[in-house]
Amino acid sequence: ANETDDGVAATGKVRWTYNGYFWTDAGNDGNWFNTANWNTGAVPTASDNAYIDHTIKAGAFSNPVTVNASGAVCNNLTINAGAGTAITLSLTASGILTANGNVSILTSNMLTFTGAGTFNVKGSFSYTGAASTPATGTVAMTGTSGSNTITSGNYQFYNLTVDATGAIYTLGAAVTINNDLTISNGTLDVSGANFAMTAKGNWTVNGGGVFNPQAGTVTLSKSGNSTQTITGGSFYNLVLDNATAATTAVKSLTSSCTITGSITIGGTGTSQLNTSTYDVYIAGNWTNNSTSGLSSSSTVYLNGSTGTQLIAGTQATTFNHLTLSGAAAKNINFNEQVN
Repeated sequence: ANETDDGVAATGKVRWTYNGYFWTDAGNDGNWFNTANWNTGAVPTASDNAYIDHTIKAGAFSNPVTVNASGAVCNNLTINAGAGTAITLSLTASGILTANGNVSILTSNMLTFTGAGTFNVKGSFSYTGAASTPATGTVAMTGTSGSNTITSGNYQFYNLTVDATGAIYTLGAAVTINNDLTISNGTLDVSGANFAMTAKGNWTVNGGGVFNPQAGTVTLSKSGNSTQTITGGSFYNLVLDNATAATTAVKSLTSSCTITGSITIGGTGTSQLNTSTYDVYIAGNWTNNSTSGLSSSSTVYLNGSTGTQLIAGTQATTFNHLTLSGAAAKNINFNEQVN
């Protein structure tokens, strides 16, 4: 926005003008790439702020605003229906949209995917819109510097990726990911508020990726009976559970796992941690509520340095190797087996 004097000395007022590309819906097709749909007669470039709102067209739009191919770009993106009809931004299977700045999707509006498209966000992501749980698609945090915020509100990600060399993304609220989380570069931080994360697909932290768990809780909970992999595991509290008692998805390590808080296996559903040959290091409590809650050819280390560590739960655990170390007392509250 630009601030200019209104030209009348007696008023002392200023006039605000906004530079950007405003959605007109004049093309009557919802197509992001149709130049008739933008007030400038051209599609936004990577340095242009895009406003999808009712500034120009007060009534309902003819169609959802749709990105149906690669190459859609803007700087900041704001979707704000105000008191008008709610607005939907939709990405198709071939749709790729990149926002070089911040994304704000405000009250009553919606982000959806109708196919496996990708929405790249280089700045902060703020969603206070209507509830949305897409069954496909990826939101990718791709900043290259600085600190940004992910505040997802009523939006549940399908796939969430962080590929942001040199950038930090910090949660502004709890996050649910209905499929995979991948952190390949940059940092994802749950913040000092320790916002919870729930992932229902694979958890992968590799390459130059860093996950900062602070003192938060990550829940890995999957429907069905397939395997949920954990790569690059570094957690504070880790809960391994499944959506219902009928689901038995195994949580399988593909690397060693460090838990500076506690681990809980099972609760709502029947779960199992399969460590294969990868070691697990736990500074807090081990709680197992599932029959056959551990399948292991490796070592579990209870290495807390303060207080008391518990081996507890409603079910016994069969360990392959169990090593007790650190200054914390160890209390065993259930019959356990070490092979």
